[in-house]
Amino acid sequence: MKFLIGILALLIAAWFGLKNPIYNMWMTRGAVEMPTMLDYTTAQSWASQPAETPSGAWETPWGVDVFVVYPSPRLASPHGLIDPEAAFAHPSHAKLHDEILRALPNDASVYVPKYRMASNAKRPDTLTRLSADDLSASFEAYLANANRGRGVMLIAVGDTQEAIAPLLERLQMDDLQHRFAGLIHITPDAPQETTRSDTLACSPGLERACFQAVEVETQRPPTDHLFARLPNQRANYTILDPEGTAAAIAAQNVQVSHWLDTYGPKPAEPLFGFEAIETAPIYRPGEETPLPTAPEE
Repeated sequence: MKFLIGILALLIAAWFGLKNPIYNMWMTRGAVEMPTMLDYTTAQSWASQPAETPSGAWETPWGVDVFVVYPSPRLASPHGLIDPEAAFAHPSHAKLHDEILRALPNDASVYVPKYRMASNAKRPDTLTRLSADDLSASFEAYLANANRGRGVMLIAVGDTQEAIAPLLERLQMDDLQHRFAGLIHITPDAPQETTRSDTLACSPGLERACFQAVEVETQRPPTDHLFARLPNQRANYTILDPEGTAAAIAAQNVQVSHWLDTYGPKPAEPLFGFEAIETAPIYRPGEETPLPTAPEE
């Protein structure tokens, strides 16, 4: 009997000691083609965009957009880079999306880019840089095609600090800094997030600190530790005060929008394409040869 108990104890110890490494090796086996960067000029490359085009900054109120960056889901891949479509089709992202929407104003213009995410199983620096490259490309496409001169608030969720670094650098440039409505970090480590407010510059119209951390409660299923899982696997997030967070974000964006309307140089509404008009040749009286036209430049 003692022998059987010893064997059982050994098996249990081996399970808890080896289940995660073996599972990780199994999930990252094989070799597949590395996913390529998406074309952010297409709607398919965005997980969320406004249903209707927001008003431009040349109108009043000026308006502020919300640019959201989600963390990696519970997925793995052989090369460590998760395909954007697979990442945003994962059930955990659907739950997280619903949670984030509860913490945003109902009328917010929300942009969520899909991007290649570094897997929970493998996260070398090279993969994080690829994620940052994707986010940088998506942000530049958003500025060129959708922003229309409006203010920008950046919301980062979970462990995305390194990936959003290029976005923060871009938002510190002269053409955007006065329109930057702040960084909101939704994270379980909110009490520790105290240093960023000293390094970021935002719109002068922002009455609160440029950086705000929103605390979340993390939850894992009771059986989570009994089964194999990936390393660095994110737990489920629950925002502690979604209504209060939404109200604070709305107030922050109104402050920046009002300041821009009052003090910002109002951009002119862009001129859209002119209609081409076909002209008829001109003849002198009694002549059959038309007058020459001016050469096109």
